[in-house]
Amino acid sequence: MSKNFLSYIRDDSGAAAAEFVLVFPVLFSMILGIWDVGNGLAAGKRAISATQIMADLIGRELTVDMAEVEQAVVAGEVAMEPFDTSGFYVEMLSVAFDKDGNIETDPTTYWEYTSDGSPVGADLHERMLEMSLPSDGLIAVRVTYDYKPLFGELILGDIELKETTFIRGRKIEVVKAEWKQ
Repeated sequence: MSKNFLSYIRDDSGAAAAEFVLVFPVLFSMILGIWDVGNGLAAGKRAISATQIMADLIGRELTVDMAEVEQAVVAGEVAMEPFDTSGFYVEMLSVAFDKDGNIETDPTTYWEYTSDGSPVGADLHERMLEMSLPSDGLIAVRVTYDYKPLFGELILGDIELKETTFIRGRKIEVVKAEWKQ
């Protein structure tokens, strides 16, 4: 009888299955979390590229019309691929600074564009003033992207990624808008 009892105590054939049942959900959740974090980082990198591409396309012109601005936005959306661009929002602001470094409000040198036609955020004006140079100009492009985690949406919800790029005109101090002239 003692031989049967000892063999019963040493029998661990079900221990691995029990450990697997306990550990697998935790490990699987961690793997899915790492997947979402990696995709979130990739979406952030794409948003940075999108702002830089749009700013570069606008900054190399002397003047832009609405079609060129919209083409720059399409280029930014293409830079976001393979991510869904339904949560892709663009703000562009081009300003000239007077001899004191303040933003001029002359409609030929001050223009803005947003995806939905609303005014550009006031914080963008403030950030541009910090970089002002007398009698110079500056272009700002900001992308706001709502990243939807594939697995962690219930826990985290949408994650708002905001990226801003500032650039000076390549050929001229201030890139003017043709639709304002």
